[in-house]
Amino acid sequence: MEMRTTQKTGIKTSLLGFGCMRLPQKDGAIDYAETERMLDAAYDAGVNYFDTAYVYHGGKSEGVMGSILKKHPRASFYVADKMPVWLPKTRDDLERIFNEQLERLGLEYIDFYLMHSMTVNNWSAVKRLDMLRFAEEKRAQGKIRYIGFSFHDTPELFREILDAYDWDFAQIQYNYLDEKGQRAGELCDMLEQRGLFTVVMEPVRGGDLAALPEVAAGPLRQTTPGRSLASWALRFVGSRPGVNVILSGMSDPEQVRDNLRTCSPFDPLDERERSALAQTVAELERIPHIACTGCRYCMPCPAGVDIPGNFDFYNGFQRFGPNPGRVRRWGMLDKKYDACIACGACLSKCPQHLAIPEELKRLAEVAAAL
Repeated sequence: MEMRTTQKTGIKTSLLGFGCMRLPQKDGAIDYAETERMLDAAYDAGVNYFDTAYVYHGGKSEGVMGSILKKHPRASFYVADKMPVWLPKTRDDLERIFNEQLERLGLEYIDFYLMHSMTVNNWSAVKRLDMLRFAEEKRAQGKIRYIGFSFHDTPELFREILDAYDWDFAQIQYNYLDEKGQRAGELCDMLEQRGLFTVVMEPVRGGDLAALPEVAAGPLRQTTPGRSLASWALRFVGSRPGVNVILSGMSDPEQVRDNLRTCSPFDPLDERERSALAQTVAELERIPHIACTGCRYCMPCPAGVDIPGNFDFYNGFQRFGPNPGRVRRWGMLDKKYDACIACGACLSKCPQHLAIPEELKRLAEVAAAL
């Protein structure tokens, strides 16, 4: 297993991290036996970074992960967990949630503790309740080792957050499709400049990059036959030297085996393979889509429409089909395309100069096909 370290923390982690957000299911609940086999296989192969969150699997992920890991020496693995910053309203809520996390995990301390899902609103919540001071107090008590955050917003907000605190690490979404389209490469650049421990989530973009349309998969299959599409996505991320951990939310044993093969040992992309990936991205870009970068400058919408969320769903549907997870996330949006009142408030804010009300109408075709 490829191992990596940074000067900031000095610790050594496996390149592959096990994300516990998409654990196998049975009868509507986490399949404990299958999950145990998968976590044990990863641990035995050298994986030592395991990631969960308070809200994963309806609050059940922490307990399952902690129960399985406790059979191993505590110093042999790292646990990452997250404060759901949008939930607590008072200092007492912070205490309650954190203590519940420790109880679920069955641990005395959490190695990597994150402010979960930093957006403009969530960052405001962190500041309002002084959550970083709370985390520092827990670190002084020996209950947290490293303080970081996971991120889902613009590079501009990312820089603001980085400059506001002496962070130990950060977790970002990064993959070969989002590197430029969602400006994810800029986030990596900022972390590398600061020498921060870097965790990458969604390297396979929620499974999209493991299920490419054939026109996009062709250049990869022709260049290196026999490699899985998922392995190309992990190798792209891992070929960036500033990346310490690639989180993969593995759902079945074959995904575990494939990811272990990719990272044991790790083989960086060569120039021929980078060229093939560029062709794949070009083919995906040729598929009709809305040229939204997810910058969210168009927000808030007076009618409450989550414009980037709708556009992201449309683009994913066009390129990769009706992925159940994507359809579910779209269904959870408060306001969809049909709530648009065509007021035009978004038009002057869009850096891409998109005709947003007209573009939203494209989603009617997708909705009719579901």
